[in-house]
Amino acid sequence: MLCTLVSRPFDRENWIFEIKWDGYRTIAEITESSVRLHSRKRKSLNGYFPELVETLGNLRGEAVLDGEVVVLDVEGRSHFEQLRHRKRRQKDHLVYYVFDLLYLDGRDLRGLPLLRRKEILKTLVENAALPGIEFSDHVEEQGKALFETATKRGLEGIIGKDADSPYLSGSRTDFWLKFKNYRIESFHIGGFTGNLNQIESLLFGMFKGKEFIHVGHTDKGLARGGNREQLQRRLKELMRLTSPFKNRPDVTTAVHWVEPKVTCRVRFLEWTQDGNVRHATLVGLD
Repeated sequence: MLCTLVSRPFDRENWIFEIKWDGYRTIAEITESSVRLHSRKRKSLNGYFPELVETLGNLRGEAVLDGEVVVLDVEGRSHFEQLRHRKRRQKDHLVYYVFDLLYLDGRDLRGLPLLRRKEILKTLVENAALPGIEFSDHVEEQGKALFETATKRGLEGIIGKDADSPYLSGSRTDFWLKFKNYRIESFHIGGFTGNLNQIESLLFGMFKGKEFIHVGHTDKGLARGGNREQLQRRLKELMRLTSPFKNRPDVTTAVHWVEPKVTCRVRFLEWTQDGNVRHATLVGLD
């Protein structure tokens, strides 16, 4: 079951709100003899998280869990980049936050109301007391306050869920909504792909002293508010033959370089360990 992205959190009766963890969405299929971890696209994750396979093997009975595997820092914040670069069996603070229960001991629970499924899940997790397996708790109705708390703590965002909703495997519905905590900063444009009449993506960077460093690119948001037309007019006189970036942008298509004199506002989720912005979207031009 997948979330629909919406822009603003809300308070609503008969809804619950959870922290949105930034990690790998993981389904755990547990039987008496095996544990299978896989992504929502059915990619096996057993080799990525062998310690979780071992831990979940101690759960008595059969169950199918839905949750998020994350790496936490000392302040309890999840970091996708640390998880992505994590070496197998490295001693990170790895946690599997489980937020839904699909099957238990031969019973299909997907038709039950969400709150009932979570009640059963919480009892299962607490009774099992398995290291690294945590129940993803929630608050009722108060989505705005939880989002404010998540923003102050530097978390990715929150998830809102209809408390009476069933679990619809593989479907993206309005029963589950996600609210992301994005940052917005200004960067200088140093190049683009496509052509002036049809700009496909922007390459942008920032100055560190006199050096111009590439920090990201995006193909999202170009059509918003006439951005393509504005870009065409402003970049036309700034074309150059060589890259203005000190470092080499990691792009595989041909790039048209420009003097970095036009700044743009970019919305993004976080800075990666490599010094790039993640999940970037053009908001507008300065």
